[in-house]
Amino acid sequence: FVGLLVGLFQTVTQLQEQTLPFGVKLLCVSICFFLMSGWYGEKLYSFGIEMLNLAFARG
Repeated sequence: FVGLLVGLFQTVTQLQEQTLPFGVKLLCVSICFFLMSGWYGEKLYSFGIEMLNLAFARG
């Protein structure tokens, strides 16, 4: 969706800079990673604990 908006903006303004779409996409992905980091960290932590419990339970 972000790429489509940037492409539309470049078409309307006739801007031919190739680094603009990459920079905008990189910024959006970074923001998404930041916003989801708490949830993802919690899931990763609980998965690790569960795997360690299974490993130690089997001896």
